[in-house]
Amino acid sequence: MGLSAGTRLGPYEILAPLGAGGMGEVYRARDVRLDRAVAVKVLPERLWGDPDALARFEREAKAVAALSHPNILDIHDVGEAEGVSYAVMELLEGETLRERLSEGPVPPARAIGYGVQIAEGLAAAHAKGFVHRDLKPENVFITEDGRLKILDFGLAKRPATSGPVRAEASTEIQATEPGLLLGTAPYMSPEQVRGRPLDARSDIFSFGAVLYEMLTGSRAFQGRTQADKLAAILTVEPPPLDGRLPGLPPPLVRIVGRCLAKDPDERYAAAHDLAADLAALVEHPSAGGGAPGPTAVTTAWRAPASRRLRRALVAALPILVAAAAALVWLVRPKAALSFAPRDWVLVADVKNETGEPIFDRSLFTALTVSLEQSAHANVFPRARVAAALTRMKRDPGSPIDAEMGREICLRENVRALVTCNIARAGTRYMLAARIVDARTGEAFRSFEEQARGEDAVLPALSTLATRIRENLGESLPAIQRANRPLPQVTTASLKALELYAEGQQLWVKGKYNEALKVYELALQEDPGFAMAHAALGNAYVSHVFNQPSRGRECYAKALELASRTTDRERLLIQAAAAAAGGDSSEAMRLYGAYLATYPDDTRVRYSLGTHLMQNKRPAEGLEQFREVIRIAPASANAHVNMATSLTQLGRAREALDSYAKAFALEPTWVTSGNLNHEYGFSLVRAGEIAKAREIFGKAVATTDLRAKGLRSMALLDLYEGHYRDAAPRLREAVLLNEAARNVLS
Repeated sequence: MGLSAGTRLGPYEILAPLGAGGMGEVYRARDVRLDRAVAVKVLPERLWGDPDALARFEREAKAVAALSHPNILDIHDVGEAEGVSYAVMELLEGETLRERLSEGPVPPARAIGYGVQIAEGLAAAHAKGFVHRDLKPENVFITEDGRLKILDFGLAKRPATSGPVRAEASTEIQATEPGLLLGTAPYMSPEQVRGRPLDARSDIFSFGAVLYEMLTGSRAFQGRTQADKLAAILTVEPPPLDGRLPGLPPPLVRIVGRCLAKDPDERYAAAHDLAADLAALVEHPSAGGGAPGPTAVTTAWRAPASRRLRRALVAALPILVAAAAALVWLVRPKAALSFAPRDWVLVADVKNETGEPIFDRSLFTALTVSLEQSAHANVFPRARVAAALTRMKRDPGSPIDAEMGREICLRENVRALVTCNIARAGTRYMLAARIVDARTGEAFRSFEEQARGEDAVLPALSTLATRIRENLGESLPAIQRANRPLPQVTTASLKALELYAEGQQLWVKGKYNEALKVYELALQEDPGFAMAHAALGNAYVSHVFNQPSRGRECYAKALELASRTTDRERLLIQAAAAAAGGDSSEAMRLYGAYLATYPDDTRVRYSLGTHLMQNKRPAEGLEQFREVIRIAPASANAHVNMATSLTQLGRAREALDSYAKAFALEPTWVTSGNLNHEYGFSLVRAGEIAKAREIFGKAVATTDLRAKGLRSMALLDLYEGHYRDAAPRLREAVLLNEAARNVLS
């Protein structure tokens, strides 16, 4: 391959080759800024001067960049260095589906699970207007934790209008891997073979061919030559699945048959519907299927005993192992609904039926901490809940019950709702939880745990949280890697936990001094409560108290107690401590390490973007704020910092658009703090002087901002050469600040 270890492409250092195809070379690389492993794809050297190859390369990068879904390969960056165009992608560890199929068929239950993930990825692409056009086992990757990723959007086509995507000539189809149409032809739809217009249903046909091959180990459409294969797609029905695999659930047979219908009108109209039908089979894998027929395992055991018995048993051992693995897959807890990795779940307030106030806040906080250990499910932050309630014209402090929770889920595109309640009978406490499908309002899973006495409540809640994670589809190995019992990672004191939760609520409401006192009370209850120390650290280093030395002391104490935190919390404390200590590069590295595991945490991504922006790396900060807005479009803070980054880059006109979006979300911010000043001078940079004066005038007319407004107006006077107008405004600003004992900055 063309690039040697140590080569630098922008901020990416090439480490080793990973593989090469006709249209690309892929390398393992390191992002030296964030110290994370990535994959870098470049065109082969022989194609560097080929405009068609470059156009296809850029098309694939743009296609993937427009998509963001757990089942689609994520692209981080694109660029050019020393004449080499490159795309930076997430580094995948595992194997392609083609490599997996070289070992034989995929067990039906696992094939169904894989199918759900592929269909969900296609649904996301189709929702953005993309048709993949080259779905095949080579373009599906299975990560080590069982997550599927759709690769290679080089042939993806996005329509210019809402109409169907037109197929290109068959010669372009070969552009995926020139000369290897044999590897693609068996998965083309009939309309693709005929060169007719394509839409999402073409990908559904290809999906059917892939699923058929997963189940049987052989291709649905076969032939000795390429022409034979294409003819089979048009005229031949594949061998019936139920004939090849007796005992296969009839609904699965019907799903595959519907996908492989020659007439597009007879297929699924949408991949989302296909995913839902497959997910129903995950929930009820034997629905309508009756008892499975004889298998190779049962047949082996029925063979008569003879002197060849030992040899037969040895020969059957791999089959027995495979069957055992399939059995484990079938009996393990299934996902309660079509919940994909990185989907959002909202935790409702815990309903306290005991009459004991100590459970009012503490259990919700404990349950949230436990669920947030998951890298599979995203817990919808309470800060975003408050913002959603505000947009709904509700009190942002409203309690979140099942009804309110579902309404928020539907508005904010949250996939599932978790409800929990606690009741008491004598000395026993009963905890119950439900996973609710936000789209239907139906409870897919219910769980119960009992606790003998108050001290056993947190361990019981921890068990409930583990069961919830399992039933949201998180793998058991992943849960075992990040699942520390609640009493160990929060506090064994319910009183301390209640006080901590109260402090968090007070801080969000802007009652900062009260929050500080409550955090200290929590530490009196449990001096070893690490997150309470960290909360004090956050408070002291904030602009509210501005006591960084005290904040660093609190962080140091929290780090000493790192064994009392989850891995997620420990990373957060380490990053915050580095930032408070002035070590920005280490803070950014730690934030990057955190985001590699929890990429959708907008609070941390916002912090990373802010650090980049403040350290004269506005372009990189801009990308972080864009990602925050993609995840949480209503983040006014991210729009503001995006505007600041654009201003630093000299892109004042674009900055104004970002300010406008922020003020549309938070209209009062136009007269808030220094934002009025910053926005006004962005208008000046864009040449809108009159508009800037109007904005500064709003501050002048606001009592608390009058001094800053006068200062801004005076600076604008000086900018325009109106020195006589500036002088009295500056004098009044100084007098106002002296009277208020403020320092004019």
